[in-house]
Amino acid sequence: MRLIFLRHGARVHDGRDGALTDHGCRQATLAGIWLRDQGYRPTHLQTTETQRAIGTGALAVAQAAPSGCAVLPPRSGMANNPVRWDRLAAELTTRLGADATVLLVGHQPTQDFIERTWARDQRVPAQNHCAVFVIDGEPETGWQCVDVFAGVAPEEQGEG
Repeated sequence: MRLIFLRHGARVHDGRDGALTDHGCRQATLAGIWLRDQGYRPTHLQTTETQRAIGTGALAVAQAAPSGCAVLPPRSGMANNPVRWDRLAAELTTRLGADATVLLVGHQPTQDFIERTWARDQRVPAQNHCAVFVIDGEPETGWQCVDVFAGVAPEEQGEG
């Protein structure tokens, strides 16, 4: 199975679940273009329940899989530790098959986990949004980060 983790784009800070800024929309679009140009075509999209993750996923998929992909219901949180990651992957493999490529759109804690666990030599600056980590493997044999897009830095201080 291939899991592609994408951190959401920059958002409006309004004390709630802010929508993407214009720059955040550009970040998500550029991440989708990178996926397409590298030949990574998601068959499925799953995001967290936040507006910024849902918006990021829609913009990225429009570029990466222009003919569309199946959209799974949003889920709260992603997999921020090996046990949860394996559970998520096992569930997705059972439901979608081992040949699925799932674009998971989430947040900084999952990016931090991936960097600590599989992408130790491929870290991304924390202020960058829409970083992409392409992860291949399965729960039984383990996971490997096979490609990384460093995302896009903020336009100005204060975006997050």
